[in-house]
Amino acid sequence: MSQTTKEQISSEEKYVVIKRPTVLAVVIGILLVAVDAVLVFTRYRSAFTIIMLVAGILYIGVYIYLLLKYKRAVKEAVSQGYTVKDKVDERVEKAMELARIKFAGRVDKAGADYFEGHLSSVAELVSSDEEKIVAYLHDILEDTDYPEEKLRKEFGDEITDAICLLTHQGRLDEEGYLEYIRNLKESGNKLAIAVKIADLTNNSDYTRLGASSPDELKDVDRRRWEKYRKSLEILTEAEKA
Repeated sequence: MSQTTKEQISSEEKYVVIKRPTVLAVVIGILLVAVDAVLVFTRYRSAFTIIMLVAGILYIGVYIYLLLKYKRAVKEAVSQGYTVKDKVDERVEKAMELARIKFAGRVDKAGADYFEGHLSSVAELVSSDEEKIVAYLHDILEDTDYPEEKLRKEFGDEITDAICLLTHQGRLDEEGYLEYIRNLKESGNKLAIAVKIADLTNNSDYTRLGASSPDELKDVDRRRWEKYRKSLEILTEAEKA
Protein backbone atom coordinates (compact mmCIF):
# COMPACT_ATOMS: atom_id res chain seq x y z
CA MET A 1 0.00 0.00 0.00
CA SER A 2 1.44 3.38 -0.99
CA GLN A 3 1.72 5.93 1.77
CA THR A 4 0.74 9.53 1.22
CA THR A 5 3.82 11.70 0.78
CA LYS A 6 4.65 15.25 -0.22
CA GLU A 7 7.59 15.93 -2.49
CA GLN A 8 9.28 18.87 -4.16
CA ILE A 9 7.63 21.73 -2.32
CA SER A 10 9.14 25.20 -2.19
CA SER A 11 7.74 28.59 -1.30
CA GLU A 12 8.23 29.77 -4.90
CA GLU A 13 6.89 26.88 -6.96
CA LYS A 14 3.21 26.51 -7.69
CA TYR A 15 2.80 22.78 -7.66
CA VAL A 16 3.18 19.98 -5.18
CA VAL A 17 3.37 16.24 -5.79
CA ILE A 18 1.12 14.27 -3.44
CA LYS A 19 0.87 10.53 -4.04
CA ARG A 20 -2.63 9.12 -3.64
CA PRO A 21 -3.04 5.72 -1.94
CA THR A 22 -3.77 3.12 -4.60
CA VAL A 23 -7.40 1.98 -4.93
CA LEU A 24 -6.18 -1.56 -5.58
CA ALA A 25 -5.11 -1.76 -1.95
CA VAL A 26 -8.61 -1.27 -0.58
CA VAL A 27 -10.07 -3.67 -3.17
CA ILE A 28 -7.68 -6.36 -1.95
CA GLY A 29 -8.62 -5.56 1.64
CA ILE A 30 -12.36 -5.81 0.96
CA LEU A 31 -11.96 -9.13 -0.86
CA LEU A 32 -9.84 -10.45 1.98
CA VAL A 33 -12.45 -9.47 4.56
CA ALA A 34 -15.31 -10.86 2.47
CA VAL A 35 -13.69 -14.25 1.93
CA ASP A 36 -12.60 -14.57 5.56
CA ALA A 37 -16.02 -13.48 6.83
CA VAL A 38 -17.64 -16.30 4.86
CA LEU A 39 -15.11 -18.78 6.21
CA VAL A 40 -15.43 -17.55 9.81
CA PHE A 41 -19.20 -17.92 9.83
CA THR A 42 -19.25 -21.36 8.23
CA ARG A 43 -17.87 -24.73 9.19
CA TYR A 44 -14.42 -23.63 7.92
CA ARG A 45 -13.99 -21.35 10.89
CA SER A 46 -10.54 -21.58 12.49
CA ALA A 47 -8.02 -19.49 14.37
CA PHE A 48 -6.28 -18.75 11.07
CA THR A 49 -9.40 -17.45 9.32
CA ILE A 50 -10.26 -15.27 12.32
CA ILE A 51 -6.74 -13.79 12.27
CA MET A 52 -7.01 -13.16 8.53
CA LEU A 53 -10.39 -11.47 9.00
CA VAL A 54 -8.95 -9.13 11.63
CA ALA A 55 -5.93 -8.47 9.39
CA GLY A 56 -8.22 -7.56 6.49
CA ILE A 57 -10.21 -5.13 8.65
CA LEU A 58 -6.98 -3.52 9.85
CA TYR A 59 -5.77 -3.31 6.25
CA ILE A 60 -8.88 -1.40 5.23
CA GLY A 61 -8.50 0.82 8.30
CA VAL A 62 -4.96 1.74 7.33
CA TYR A 63 -6.11 2.59 3.81
CA ILE A 64 -8.89 4.84 5.14
CA TYR A 65 -6.34 6.59 7.39
CA LEU A 66 -3.96 7.19 4.45
CA LEU A 67 -6.83 8.39 2.27
CA LEU A 68 -7.91 10.92 4.89
CA LYS A 69 -4.28 12.01 5.28
CA TYR A 70 -4.06 12.45 1.51
CA LYS A 71 -7.22 14.57 1.41
CA ARG A 72 -5.94 16.80 4.23
CA ALA A 73 -2.64 17.26 2.41
CA VAL A 74 -4.43 18.19 -0.82
CA LYS A 75 -6.69 20.65 0.99
CA GLU A 76 -3.70 22.26 2.70
CA ALA A 77 -1.76 22.52 -0.58
CA VAL A 78 -4.70 24.06 -2.45
CA SER A 79 -5.27 26.58 0.36
CA GLN A 80 -1.65 27.68 -0.04
CA GLY A 81 -2.06 28.24 -3.76
CA TYR A 82 -0.44 25.03 -5.06
CA THR A 83 -1.59 22.90 -7.95
CA VAL A 84 -1.65 19.25 -6.90
CA LYS A 85 0.05 16.66 -9.10
CA ASP A 86 -0.06 12.90 -8.62
CA LYS A 87 3.46 12.20 -9.91
CA VAL A 88 6.75 13.85 -10.79
CA ASP A 89 7.34 14.90 -14.41
CA GLU A 90 9.01 12.06 -16.35
CA ARG A 91 11.89 14.33 -17.43
CA VAL A 92 12.57 15.24 -13.80
CA GLU A 93 12.62 11.55 -12.90
CA LYS A 94 15.02 10.89 -15.78
CA ALA A 95 17.32 13.69 -14.59
CA MET A 96 17.19 12.37 -11.03
CA GLU A 97 18.11 8.86 -12.13
CA LEU A 98 20.95 10.09 -14.37
CA ALA A 99 22.37 12.22 -11.57
CA ARG A 100 22.05 9.35 -9.08
CA ILE A 101 24.04 7.09 -11.42
CA LYS A 102 26.74 9.55 -12.49
CA PHE A 103 27.41 10.83 -8.97
CA ALA A 104 27.19 7.47 -7.22
CA GLY A 105 29.79 7.12 -4.48
CA ARG A 106 30.62 10.84 -4.36
CA VAL A 107 30.16 13.07 -1.35
CA ASP A 108 29.65 16.81 -1.00
CA LYS A 109 31.71 19.22 1.11
CA ALA A 110 29.70 18.23 4.17
CA GLY A 111 30.51 14.55 3.64
CA ALA A 112 26.96 13.66 2.61
CA ASP A 113 26.04 11.61 -0.45
CA TYR A 114 26.33 14.04 -3.37
CA PHE A 115 22.95 13.19 -4.89
CA GLU A 116 21.00 12.95 -1.65
CA GLY A 117 22.81 15.96 -0.21
CA HIS A 118 23.80 18.78 -2.53
CA LEU A 119 21.95 17.97 -5.76
CA SER A 120 18.62 17.16 -4.10
CA SER A 121 18.90 20.22 -1.85
CA VAL A 122 19.43 22.48 -4.86
CA ALA A 123 16.46 20.89 -6.66
CA GLU A 124 14.23 21.55 -3.64
CA LEU A 125 15.09 25.26 -3.77
CA VAL A 126 13.92 25.87 -7.35
CA SER A 127 10.50 26.14 -8.92
CA SER A 128 9.68 24.71 -12.33
CA ASP A 129 10.30 21.27 -13.78
CA GLU A 130 12.95 22.74 -16.07
CA GLU A 131 14.75 24.29 -13.10
CA LYS A 132 14.64 21.00 -11.23
CA ILE A 133 16.11 19.13 -14.20
CA VAL A 134 18.97 21.62 -14.44
CA ALA A 135 19.43 21.51 -10.66
CA TYR A 136 19.95 17.75 -10.65
CA LEU A 137 22.31 17.95 -13.64
CA HIS A 138 24.09 21.27 -13.11
CA ASP A 139 27.44 19.61 -12.32
CA ILE A 140 27.24 16.74 -14.80
CA LEU A 141 29.35 18.31 -17.57
CA GLU A 142 31.86 19.79 -15.14
CA ASP A 143 32.39 16.79 -12.89
CA THR A 144 31.59 13.67 -14.96
CA ASP A 145 32.35 12.26 -18.41
CA TYR A 146 28.76 12.60 -19.63
CA PRO A 147 28.93 14.19 -23.12
CA GLU A 148 27.17 17.42 -23.98
CA GLU A 149 25.84 15.92 -27.23
CA LYS A 150 24.04 13.16 -25.38
CA LEU A 151 22.70 15.61 -22.81
CA ARG A 152 21.34 17.78 -25.62
CA LYS A 153 19.71 14.75 -27.26
CA GLU A 154 18.10 13.58 -24.00
CA PHE A 155 16.94 16.92 -22.55
CA GLY A 156 16.94 19.45 -25.40
CA ASP A 157 18.69 22.74 -26.08
CA GLU A 158 17.07 24.86 -23.34
CA ILE A 159 18.20 22.53 -20.55
CA THR A 160 21.64 21.86 -22.05
CA ASP A 161 22.36 25.53 -22.75
CA ALA A 162 21.64 26.34 -19.11
CA ILE A 163 23.89 23.52 -17.89
CA CYS A 164 26.68 24.68 -20.23
CA LEU A 165 26.46 28.16 -18.73
CA LEU A 166 26.68 26.66 -15.25
CA THR A 167 29.77 24.63 -16.16
CA HIS A 168 32.81 26.42 -14.71
CA GLN A 169 35.84 25.97 -16.94
CA GLY A 170 37.92 29.02 -16.04
CA ARG A 171 40.37 29.86 -13.27
CA LEU A 172 39.71 28.27 -9.89
CA ASP A 173 40.72 31.26 -7.75
CA GLU A 174 38.15 33.69 -6.36
CA GLU A 175 38.52 36.28 -9.11
CA GLY A 176 38.19 33.60 -11.78
CA TYR A 177 35.05 32.30 -10.10
CA LEU A 178 33.52 35.76 -9.78
CA GLU A 179 34.26 36.37 -13.46
CA TYR A 180 32.33 33.20 -14.24
CA ILE A 181 29.43 34.48 -12.10
CA ARG A 182 29.44 37.86 -13.86
CA ASN A 183 29.40 36.14 -17.25
CA LEU A 184 26.45 34.07 -16.10
CA LYS A 185 24.65 37.23 -15.00
CA GLU A 186 25.35 38.92 -18.32
CA SER A 187 23.98 35.93 -20.24
CA GLY A 188 20.51 36.78 -18.96
CA ASN A 189 19.62 33.07 -18.94
CA LYS A 190 16.93 33.00 -16.25
CA LEU A 191 16.95 29.22 -15.99
CA ALA A 192 20.69 29.02 -15.33
CA ILE A 193 20.63 32.00 -12.97
CA ALA A 194 17.76 30.57 -10.89
CA VAL A 195 19.59 27.26 -10.45
CA LYS A 196 22.90 28.96 -9.65
CA ILE A 197 21.21 31.02 -6.95
CA ALA A 198 19.90 27.81 -5.43
CA ASP A 199 23.33 26.19 -5.79
CA LEU A 200 25.05 29.08 -4.03
CA THR A 201 22.38 29.21 -1.35
CA ASN A 202 23.02 25.58 -0.50
CA ASN A 203 26.81 25.92 -0.73
CA SER A 204 26.82 28.95 1.56
CA ASP A 205 24.80 27.16 4.25
CA TYR A 206 27.51 26.91 6.91
CA THR A 207 25.33 24.71 9.12
CA ARG A 208 26.01 21.86 6.68
CA LEU A 209 29.59 21.94 7.94
CA GLY A 210 28.53 21.80 11.58
CA ALA A 211 29.04 25.52 12.25
CA SER A 212 26.52 27.78 13.96
CA SER A 213 28.03 30.91 12.38
CA PRO A 214 30.60 31.75 9.65
CA ASP A 215 33.12 32.59 12.39
CA GLU A 216 33.24 28.92 13.38
CA LEU A 217 34.31 27.78 9.90
CA LYS A 218 37.86 26.72 9.11
CA ASP A 219 39.87 29.28 7.15
CA VAL A 220 39.49 27.45 3.83
CA ASP A 221 35.75 27.01 4.37
CA ARG A 222 35.36 30.62 5.47
CA ARG A 223 37.05 31.89 2.28
CA ARG A 224 34.84 29.64 0.19
CA TRP A 225 31.75 30.86 2.07
CA GLU A 226 32.70 34.51 1.44
CA LYS A 227 33.18 33.75 -2.27
CA TYR A 228 29.76 32.14 -2.45
CA ARG A 229 28.11 35.05 -0.63
CA LYS A 230 29.68 37.57 -3.02
CA SER A 231 28.50 35.49 -5.96
CA LEU A 232 25.02 35.21 -4.50
CA GLU A 233 24.79 38.99 -4.12
CA ILE A 234 25.74 39.46 -7.79
CA LEU A 235 23.12 37.01 -9.05
CA THR A 236 20.43 38.18 -6.67
CA GLU A 237 20.83 41.62 -8.22
CA ALA A 238 20.40 39.98 -11.62
CA GLU A 239 17.19 38.30 -10.43
CA LYS A 240 15.76 41.58 -9.14
CA ALA A 241 16.65 43.44 -12.32
